[in-house]
Parts: sequence; C-alpha cells; structure tokens
Amino acid sequence: MHGKEHMRQLGISGIHSWMIVYRTKMRPVLITSLTTLGGLMPLVLFDTSEFWNTLATVVCWGLASSMLFILLLMGLWERPFVR
Repeated sequence: MHGKEHMRQLGISGIHSWMIVYRTKMRPVLITSLTTLGGLMPLVLFDTSEFWNTLATVVCWGLASSMLFILLLMGLWERPFVR
C-alpha cells in the first residue's frame, strides 16, 4: 500500500491513484510473464520430445492462468482500502 499512500500525499486520490499504482505494479509482472510465454511457445508448438512439450504446455497454461488471476484480483485486493 506504499504506492497508494504516496499518491495520497501528492493529493491524488480515488480511481486515478488506483490506476497509477496498478499500472506501475503490473508492468513488471506482464513483461516477465509475456516474455516467458513467448520463449516457451516454440517448445509447445514445434518440439518433438514428449517430455519438453508436455512440460512447456503445463508451464504456459499455469503462467497464463496465474497472470489473468493476478490481473483480475489485484483490483479487488486494492478496493477495500480506497476511502
């Protein structure tokens, strides 16, 4: 909640402050997740080894679903703290 407190000290409140903090928190998560998914896609699509293909598929699905879960729940996590 440090980011929201900093925004309150700057005089920014409400939805505007939430959006600024949300964007700064989510940028590293999205960049890391998307580059990892992009790096694993050749293993999912073109690999002939059953082990690596299965492992890459499981990791991609887990990473994609957790990324969506974080995107959706990050807003719900912050919501009770908005005054």
